[in-house]
Amino acid sequence: MPHDLYIEFDYAIKGASATIINTNIKDSYIDDFLSEVVRSQMGLGADKQKAAERDVYNVLIRCGLSYDHISVSSNAGNKSLTTGIMAHSIGNWHFSDSLLEAYAKSDDFVGPPKPKG
Repeated sequence: MPHDLYIEFDYAIKGASATIINTNIKDSYIDDFLSEVVRSQMGLGADKQKAAERDVYNVLIRCGLSYDHISVSSNAGNKSLTTGIMAHSIGNWHFSDSLLEAYAKSDDFVGPPKPKG
């Protein structure tokens, strides 16, 4: 089944911040999309599984618009914890640097070539 929309992010407990790893959703729509996903997860009942204790959780959300299907996976070990992480991430985004931006900030980057003359 194809997934038309997706977002993958890490949520760090320390600092309570979410960093987007990969998405095809326009930045200005991420909070609205995530709000709808959280709303769809509410009322599903408690998850009795033991939650994993981590410093950083990873969440992947995929949505197939043709079938109105949302798939949520995480390394939290518990669906209720995953829903809480998604809810707390709304408005707390940090966008990860692209590879080019990361390289430009690194010590390896020496800048553009100097003009001749």
